[in-house]
Amino acid sequence: MGAGSLPFVVAVSAALILSGCGAKKLAKQGESLLAEGRTTHASRCYAKACEKRPSKASFQLGYAQALLADGQADKAVGPARRAYADEEDGSQLVLIDALVSTGQVDEARELLDRALAALPDDPETLELGARERLVRGQPRQAVVAMKKVVELEPTGPRIAYLAWLLARAGEMPRAVEAAERAFATETSDLEALGDIAAVFLVADRDPQRKDTVREIQSYGAEVLEQWTERAGRSQQVGDQEGALRAMTIAVAMRPGDGELLGVLGQMLLAMGEYARAIQFLERSMLTDGYRVAWERAQSFNEANAVLTMGFEDEAAASFCLALAQAYKASGHLSQSASAMRSSLLIGGDDSAERWLEVADLFAKARDPRGALHAAHHAYEKHPRHPGTLVALMDLYIMTGDPHQAIGYGRMAWKLVPGDPHIALTLGELFERRGDPRGARELYVVAVREHPEVGLLRNALDRVSN
Repeated sequence: MGAGSLPFVVAVSAALILSGCGAKKLAKQGESLLAEGRTTHASRCYAKACEKRPSKASFQLGYAQALLADGQADKAVGPARRAYADEEDGSQLVLIDALVSTGQVDEARELLDRALAALPDDPETLELGARERLVRGQPRQAVVAMKKVVELEPTGPRIAYLAWLLARAGEMPRAVEAAERAFATETSDLEALGDIAAVFLVADRDPQRKDTVREIQSYGAEVLEQWTERAGRSQQVGDQEGALRAMTIAVAMRPGDGELLGVLGQMLLAMGEYARAIQFLERSMLTDGYRVAWERAQSFNEANAVLTMGFEDEAAASFCLALAQAYKASGHLSQSASAMRSSLLIGGDDSAERWLEVADLFAKARDPRGALHAAHHAYEKHPRHPGTLVALMDLYIMTGDPHQAIGYGRMAWKLVPGDPHIALTLGELFERRGDPRGARELYVVAVREHPEVGLLRNALDRVSN
């Protein structure tokens, strides 16, 4: 080696050594931050350590763990895979956790089966198996799996998570019993206390919820923010169960927060849990932030068309619409129509299409008065909207008022001449009042426009003979 090469080699070696030391220091810092619960800062430190030493499997594993703790499961899959490929101790469970949290349950199940074949009684692996069952939509199987975990390791956090799974399975008495048992262990685990509070919230055990929340609040004022942020991040990566769990805990801590209640209700609605969605959305509308708007909209007098209510609130309107959807999905059409009407009033929405949806709901709920009022609201705002005129024609037929039906039918026909539905409906009204000639004129135009409609041809034949 030449004399000129030696300084260069020394410099490169020194840089590599310094880089390795820097990476190790960053990883240690990330480890400490993660232990303190400062997950975002921990993930940043690990990310920098991995940039300096991408081949270091332990750094990749720490990075994945920090990302998971920070609610960024989608980003955790990559480093977890790299650590697992290098056979880093503990990487298999971290990868399974990341896969479950991102809904990749089939691959997670393969790894779980492999892990359980090697260690069939490992509590951590069994608990991940319980989570996988829950994400797969099998809460009862999740409970069975978690019971085995508690038998093997009856700690406060394990019992608290079992309580949450029992609540998700709808087994509320047993969920409360498990939550009480977990709380009695005097656990200092924040996650466990969150699960306990969530169960007491869902079970309407308010004194016990308050006791649990007092314990949680001893960890600092920023705890609520941590859970709301986690809920948002989990939802972004498709971890609906994780988002629901975090948001339920947040609501348990602040049950009078209308926004948190509304978001929780929307989550439950998206998951098809309509009864609980209704429960929390109704609570949201009765909180201090939204009660005035809700009560004024609900007391809206159909006999007096007061069209400008003056209390628009976008969030309240959104939660109210979700409530209408939950009612509808549950088969409560009258409540759905009323809630949707309230949503439009609160949100200041005067679009004809939305008000016609309200009219249709009232009609299906056999409430013609509500249906007509909603349709007239649409008409007053949009007098030349064909759908509104057709709706009024149909509704007046339903209420036994052919004179009004003909009036609105004629207006609709002028806007959309040849429409089959208008022609058949209006033509039948003409026939009933003894005007077959007027009916024939409608049918001729409609048949010319829509010769494929057999009912029109039949109607024309009927009045032509």
